[in-house]
Amino acid sequence: MDAAIITSLETLIPEEEGFLEYPKWDYKQWTWGYGTAAGFNERVKPSGSITREKAMTDLIADFTKDYYLLAPKVTINLNAN
Repeated sequence: MDAAIITSLETLIPEEEGFLEYPKWDYKQWTWGYGTAAGFNERVKPSGSITREKAMTDLIADFTKDYYLLAPKVTINLNAN
């Protein structure tokens, strides 16, 4: 994966998504950090909190997993933008 993509991700997502230390219900899931899932049962709020460092690690891990799942399906050249 291109390092420019990770750099863009580390900058763009925190600016757009914001940071949540504690879980908050967000449509179909509990979310925290920079928008990563913290749980899926609306009636059971996950306990605990997340640090900015752990949130970024989770964001990059989720993105990387999705990237390698979708990259073979993309048939045009993409850039960091």
